[in-house]
Amino acid sequence: IKFIVDGVWRTDPLRPVVNNNGYENNLLIIS
Repeated sequence: IKFIVDGVWRTDPLRPVVNNNGYENNLLIIS
């Protein structure tokens, strides 16, 4: 999950973060 803040993509610091090939994203768990 990413959000645009002041023109920059940001991840949600309250959610788990994964790093894949240098790209940082939030991990979204659906149950």
